[in-house]
Amino acid sequence: MTTIISARVSGLKSTPSKLNLVADLIRGQDVSTAVMHLKFCKKKAALFVGKVLRSAVANAQANYDVDLDSLYVKEVLVGKSFTLRRVRPRARGKACRIRKRLGIVGTWDSLWYANGGYASKLHEDLLLRNFVKKTFHHAAVSRVVIARKVDAVIINIHSARPGVIIGKKGTDIDRVKQRIAQMVNHDVELHIVEVKKPDLKAALIAENIAQQLEKRVSFRRAMKRGVQNCLKLGARGVKVSCSGRLGGAEIARTEWYKEGSVPLHTFRANIDYSCAEAKTIYGIVGVKYSKSFKGRIKGQTKGGSELAFGSCGLKALEPCRLTSKQIESARRSISRSLRRVGKVWIRVFCHLPVSKKPVDVRMGKGKGSIEMWVCRVQPGRVLFEIDMKGKSSKELREELASLRRDLVAQVFESKGGASTSSAKRSAIKKEIARVLTTLSWRRVRGDDV
Repeated sequence: MTTIISARVSGLKSTPSKLNLVADLIRGQDVSTAVMHLKFCKKKAALFVGKVLRSAVANAQANYDVDLDSLYVKEVLVGKSFTLRRVRPRARGKACRIRKRLGIVGTWDSLWYANGGYASKLHEDLLLRNFVKKTFHHAAVSRVVIARKVDAVIINIHSARPGVIIGKKGTDIDRVKQRIAQMVNHDVELHIVEVKKPDLKAALIAENIAQQLEKRVSFRRAMKRGVQNCLKLGARGVKVSCSGRLGGAEIARTEWYKEGSVPLHTFRANIDYSCAEAKTIYGIVGVKYSKSFKGRIKGQTKGGSELAFGSCGLKALEPCRLTSKQIESARRSISRSLRRVGKVWIRVFCHLPVSKKPVDVRMGKGKGSIEMWVCRVQPGRVLFEIDMKGKSSKELREELASLRRDLVAQVFESKGGASTSSAKRSAIKKEIARVLTTLSWRRVRGDDV
């Protein structure tokens, strides 16, 4: 009686052709010979076939009580499986300034959700956006936001020249609305949103620089003009770059200007970015424009926002890094204004070292020693606490009388031959002077109670 024992494995990281080459070596051989062939085979597929063979032998010995010498390989079957596709890694470059801040600073230009047909709707949005920008290329369109309902498409066009889009008595916008309705086969709602400050929109500034380059304006003059106009309207920082055959040169190059702060690695920084192309007679010139026109998004502090010691305090309004020198100068200024009437508590501590080069630079690269110590401060953090009341005038007079008695006692002890410290007497005199100064200052201000 012949007993057939089988073993099966799936999902191997190998091709059927390679497995068939190894299977031909052991097909029809006894188990011991097959094991020897697989042991000395240099192909990686022999490892997979050997595991299957050992599994079948263990199954025969454990479940059927079959002797190892009576076993032989009758057949090896290799089935066709799915093909693994080798994916080439994407080209590494800079991450998009807008895409990585979605959900933190800005929002998406397509506001809809689809259970099915996502790809078709996405391509439809791209087609509509290109159609609107191409139709109103002279109307300074900075952004096209598309929202979808069940049976309607809502398009919001942000433009610096809304009158050009609307036309005389709304004829132009009605014609475009009918054209879009034919493209999407749905009802269409068009809304025109006016851009009040076009010099603060990256898309409009990049297009303006590209148009100047097409008119053969000097690229340096166009870039500087765009940067200066943006900074005049309140931008924190601006960066603009042009790449290509600038000025008709034979060799393409890249020129850029930067003014202010453009923190590309800070997610809460409100950065606007856009690019445009200038089609000149000597080729295409690319214009990239980045700016931070609202600074950083203000995140509130998680702790240290309530008073703990004094009656009032000073809070931070913007995120920043405070140095130890800044904290000490602020403390001195507050103490001078109080004139020994109240108390001051410092609620922040500088614990971060700062050197000339960043922290990730090794010491052997000339990083240098620590220059200063700083602390990170978020909006809402209490920096200083102040107690403006202090002691009352009655309590100060009692303290003055007590200090004078102590001073007289120290003087008599020194005359009687007892050893007294001169430092202690000078400390008492300083305290007496402090109390007298406070009382005289209160009399001048009329606060003597």
